Amino acid sequence: MIRTETVLDSWKTVRQDTAQAVEDFPAAELDFKPVADVMSFREMARHILEAGHAITGLLLDGVENMATPQFREMLQKYIAELPQTPDAAALAQALRQNVEMRDALGNAAVHEGT
Repeated sequence: MIRTETVLDSWKTVRQDTAQAVEDFPAAELDFKPVADVMSFREMARHILEAGHAITGLLLDGVENMATPQFREMLQKYIAELPQTPDAAALAQALRQNVEMRDALGNAAVHEGT
């Protein structure tokens, strides 16, 4: 069994690192793709924001089975909660705010379970 605290800590680190990378990356290069068939840097950063928010939301809501046909639909509930991120500053800010919010929720959930 994976401990919720471990997952939350891992996602927190990934989001913080991604926010820093977005801030460090030249804004004009956010749509850079190293090859044609992969996500751009912006798309990868947004994916990290969405995935971290959705997966931790599912865990905090007590969802135990993510191997269901409805999984992608379940994710949309959480992704819809996120702000638009039209530029690098907004994307980095959303990643950082998401870390803070999820950290507070995760700490509350972990302490409830102990």
